[in-house]
Amino acid sequence: MIPEKGKLQEFARDLLTLRGATVKKTGKQLLEVELGSELKKRLGRGSVLLAFSEETAARIREAELVTPGSYFFSLLLSLAREMGPVCRRVAKERTGGAGAFVKLMNFDNFGVEIVERERYYHLFVRFHFLVSYCTVDSNHEIRNVLYDITLRQVSSESEETWENVRFHESVPKWQSLASVGQDELVWALNEAASYVVARVRHKVFALKARSSTLLESELKRLEDYYRNLIQEEGPYGIEGVKRHPQNKEQAESCKVEWQRKAATEALRFWPRVRFSLIGLEEITVPRTILTLRVDKPPFTEFCGLFDHASGRAKGAFCWGCNGLTTHVWLDRSGAVLCEDCFSQTDK
Repeated sequence: MIPEKGKLQEFARDLLTLRGATVKKTGKQLLEVELGSELKKRLGRGSVLLAFSEETAARIREAELVTPGSYFFSLLLSLAREMGPVCRRVAKERTGGAGAFVKLMNFDNFGVEIVERERYYHLFVRFHFLVSYCTVDSNHEIRNVLYDITLRQVSSESEETWENVRFHESVPKWQSLASVGQDELVWALNEAASYVVARVRHKVFALKARSSTLLESELKRLEDYYRNLIQEEGPYGIEGVKRHPQNKEQAESCKVEWQRKAATEALRFWPRVRFSLIGLEEITVPRTILTLRVDKPPFTEFCGLFDHASGRAKGAFCWGCNGLTTHVWLDRSGAVLCEDCFSQTDK
């Protein structure tokens, strides 16, 4: 990638970690990993330093360049394909509860205690797309889309949310562990692809404009060249053919060649955008719905959500907003109200 800084580095880090590597050091456009036994045998070395920009690779000579078209980028794609179409990852559980809610929501006039917990598993699929912009040359970038299977929408979760998520090395054999069905996966893929198309639309317009300008310049060059040949005084013009009758046939083929080259250049400069799915991850995140009781009469109860991936509270359920809110307050009657819509969040 290269316009979307950090995405290729994240992709490489996650993929190599899944193949047994251990991250030793990470920095801006730089990643050092200790390889697992499988990759050690395959590459003939124990560790590797990866650079994700040409500037970084030029500055650190021992670093391997990882950009589309490079050897190591091709190796990463090969590793991803070997793992099959779906890679399953399960986030480890973290402790938390009422304390996390207090930290997130800053209750100023009441406290809470947990009276009930209900566990469920939230499903995401992260798609990795390689987008290629092609005219006379090609540029590539990787776009990642996190799709929320549970809510059936592209997730609003920020990338930072997943920075410190800890995953199980292998999928635990939980009887209650959900999985993404084939129909859901196809639906999610279509939604994710549409999302990427919308996000790169401005780049497509820029590609078309650039292609049109380059083509116009090339056609003008061809026109100047061939018109110079077939103009009246040129070797294949009227006067030239009169002086050299044998040039008549070349004069006709010169016009045909001009048309053929113009058509060839139009195809060569034709803008094309290609989308390739290069990997996807099925991510299961344990979450807990907490029933919380206010520590003041009449001891109102309301529900909140704790996320085990980030290890923090997501907020309280608000029926008026039909979602989660981090702003609630206790009125004089003891009702817990949402500060956004003033609806009661009571259970």
